[in-house]
Amino acid sequence: MAKTLFSIIITSYNQRDFIRDSVESALSQHHSCREVIVVDDGSTDGSLAILEGYGNAIQLVKHERNQGMCEARNDGASKAVGEYLVFLDGDDILKPWALTVYGRIVDACRPKVILGLLSMFQGTPPVFDQKLPREIEIVRYDNLVEKDRSVGSGGTFLVIEYQTFREVDGWNRDSGLMENYDLAARLAFSGRAVQILAPSLILYRIHTTNTSHNIRGLITGCLKLLAADRSNKYSVARRRRFVPCPLIGGPALMVVRRALRAGLYADGLKLLTRVWPWIAITALARLRGRVVGRRPAETLAL
Repeated sequence: MAKTLFSIIITSYNQRDFIRDSVESALSQHHSCREVIVVDDGSTDGSLAILEGYGNAIQLVKHERNQGMCEARNDGASKAVGEYLVFLDGDDILKPWALTVYGRIVDACRPKVILGLLSMFQGTPPVFDQKLPREIEIVRYDNLVEKDRSVGSGGTFLVIEYQTFREVDGWNRDSGLMENYDLAARLAFSGRAVQILAPSLILYRIHTTNTSHNIRGLITGCLKLLAADRSNKYSVARRRRFVPCPLIGGPALMVVRRALRAGLYADGLKLLTRVWPWIAITALARLRGRVVGRRPAETLAL
């Protein structure tokens, strides 16, 4: 029997209207060396009945009460046997050849972390080309901290080697709504990372209950990132003491902009006064990229 290469971990809480799309996208993957683990985090809207209908096609983990996204993801990971963990939120969708792309990258690069590419949509999922892409455009980094291109939000874009995930203690429930950036910062020096520039692999659904709409929650999460960095909880801080983690500046600036666009001027400006050193580090890195050039992209044939 072939070794399981990927464990797709889907987490769901009251996502009855979306969860079927998410599970079907995982089950329809062209790559055969995978398992699908679905964690229902105490849903009360009837979505659990939908999941139970899949029987042995999925490994279903049931929480009697809601424990939060990070706990659900960690619980799913604890049941995984795959070499790489693919996290998928219960309202998002994997394109059918996503694992095939990830598998090609694993064969070529053996990375610790892969950063996937998202496409956003609202309402009915868009119709996309079912054909396998002919090539993949990627950038390789010796460590994630060297990343010189922006990446989407949400936990869905992270694919992590299982052992590396365990070494950084998984998802941190105390990181608030910025849990994906907290995990990325703790993965900063974990080893080889690959960022996918094309094609898009994940459909990210925009709807009224997205956490991205909770601006004050994002501000609180951002402040937790800063506090963790100041406490030397991130690998970059331990290796380069007193240097702000460059992986925080981008998301911090994003939250400031969202606060200002939402009319939360006092909150946005107050946050800006706290995060400007991290934003400055990011700005300097981007300026350096424009002057000396960013890490070159390369193409892998499929």
